[in-house]
Amino acid sequence: MRTIHTFDIELWTEPEEKERAKEQGLDTTQGVFEALKAHLEENGLLPDKSFEPWDKEPAPMPYFDYVRCNVDFSEPDGVCMSIELVTLVNNEWEGRTFAIADISGSGADDYLRMCRIAAECSLMFNGRGQEMMLSEQEPVIAAVE
Repeated sequence: MRTIHTFDIELWTEPEEKERAKEQGLDTTQGVFEALKAHLEENGLLPDKSFEPWDKEPAPMPYFDYVRCNVDFSEPDGVCMSIELVTLVNNEWEGRTFAIADISGSGADDYLRMCRIAAECSLMFNGRGQEMMLSEQEPVIAAVE
């Protein structure tokens, strides 16, 4: 079993909460990106081709309601992922790209690996500071007979 400490990124109402986030580097987009990259690297999930923040300039971490990770095939590059911060604005869901990633290869195994990376990224953001347990068992996909 492995414990995952998800990111605690919220709108801060108390000054000490903001200071705690600042100490952890979770108050800027660059700090959150670096924390996510370190987490993926520690767990052998860092995309092998590229993993880049969308905005290169440091900025305060914006409010978001949830994070959506999209995985797709990208010709001729292989499999890609975008991480979007999604916010409800005037009763419409709007996504803002946070980061993009590519892995080498364009087969089914590569696609499923990127989906696993996307699931970890989604969990890190949408867990909202919870500690979660992950078994070491790999999910199994079996054909229906």
